[in-house]
Amino acid sequence: REVTNTSINNIILGDIKTLEKMMPNISNADIERDKELAGCSAEGVKAIQVMQLTLQYLRHSQQFLMQKIKATHINIATQRSFAEDCTKVHKKMKLKTKEYEHKIEALNEQALHLELIAKRVCPGLLDKKAAIIKGILEGDAKYLSSAQGGNTLY
Repeated sequence: REVTNTSINNIILGDIKTLEKMMPNISNADIERDKELAGCSAEGVKAIQVMQLTLQYLRHSQQFLMQKIKATHINIATQRSFAEDCTKVHKKMKLKTKEYEHKIEALNEQALHLELIAKRVCPGLLDKKAAIIKGILEGDAKYLSSAQGGNTLY
C-alpha cells in the first residue's frame, strides 16, 4: 500500500532513505493477500515472491557480513594491542641486553686483571688450572672424579 504512494523516480535518483524504510515492508509483505490490490497475475505474484526472497537473502547476507566486519575490527584491535605489547617488551629486552653486555665487559676486564695478578703470584697455577678444565671438558675420567669430589680448581 505504501508502494503506491512512493516516487520511484526519487529512489532511482538516490533517495536511499525511502528505499531502506520501505524494504522490510516490501520483503515481508503477504503478496498473496494483496495481489488484487497490486493487480498481479499468478505469475506476477510468483515473480514478486522470488524478489522478496532475494531481498530477504540480501538483508541476511548484509547482517552476516556486518557481524564479520565487526569481528575483524575487534581482532585487528586485539592484534594491534598485542603487537604494541611485544614492541614494549622488545625495547625492554634490548635495554637489558645492553646492561648485561656492560656487565660482561666489566667482568672480562676483572678476569684479565686477576689473570695478570695470578701470573705474578703463582706463575704455573694458570697452566695447571687450564689443563684441569681441558680434561673436564674432554671427559677425562681422571679429572672428572677429582672435580666431583673436591676442590681441584682452587
